[in-house]
Amino acid sequence: MSLLRARGLVIGYRGFFNTRRLLTIDVLEIEEKSRLLFYGPNGIGKTTFAKTLAGLLKPLGGWLERRFGSEDVFLVPETNDLPPTLRPTQFIKAVCDLYGARCGSVDLSAFGVPDVKIGHLSQGQRRRIYFALAVALDRRLTIFDDPLVHVDEGGVALFADVLKALGGAVVVFVRPEHVDLIEAEVKVDLRRYV
Repeated sequence: MSLLRARGLVIGYRGFFNTRRLLTIDVLEIEEKSRLLFYGPNGIGKTTFAKTLAGLLKPLGGWLERRFGSEDVFLVPETNDLPPTLRPTQFIKAVCDLYGARCGSVDLSAFGVPDVKIGHLSQGQRRRIYFALAVALDRRLTIFDDPLVHVDEGGVALFADVLKALGGAVVVFVRPEHVDLIEAEVKVDLRRYV
């Protein structure tokens, strides 16, 4: 069953004085449990596309049908803007509560993250908190925006395990240099849709 279908989807954003068109996707279909990877250089529109799929931005044009509610999708952002005074377990619990999800306890040690104030953690460890949260939530659709930024070799291997652990559909947006590090059923070069 399709979670999301789109035709002639125009990705971009509306500014105060102008509109900027970034990508036009002719046909897109995301099936339950599918693994899709979109890649392109910085500035091509990966984050804007991710936010559009998640329902945070409206498309500039075309037709887009989501067969899920906002509680069924989790977008892991490119940035690691986490509350510095919380511990990872507190952050994960707070987000799970916002989703109304029973996440249970997350074994942070399996993700290589100590349960200390987030402000004391490296960027790579903060990224791993998002990996743990994605597994804890395990939504029908999980979207990762440049998940390998600030991630070392061990984090790349961990991310592969995260993708295997997720039961729903997964869409990953990455830079071209990260394409071969991630397994996906379909890999799409966004430069074809500019």
